[in-house]
Amino acid sequence: MSPKKVWITPAEAAEEMSRKAGYRIEPDDIKQMRHRGKIVRTKKLNERIILYHVDEIRNVTPPRKRHPKPFFNNLEKEHETGT
Repeated sequence: MSPKKVWITPAEAAEEMSRKAGYRIEPDDIKQMRHRGKIVRTKKLNERIILYHVDEIRNVTPPRKRHPKPFFNNLEKEHETGT
């Protein structure tokens, strides 16, 4: 049995939050939330890579967007395109 994943990348955090919100959240939105103090549990690997705690991402309120784009997971995209 694999251990539970605790730290996730910005792309994984954006996908997790997009599922919760129902619209697309970009990794840049996650970064902005960190700069504004809405996400505080982070782990800096080096100057360029910052990981986010999965529990914090699941518990934070997704950002509101003026014109949100719908979020589709990979299965929905494949179904729409017929591949």
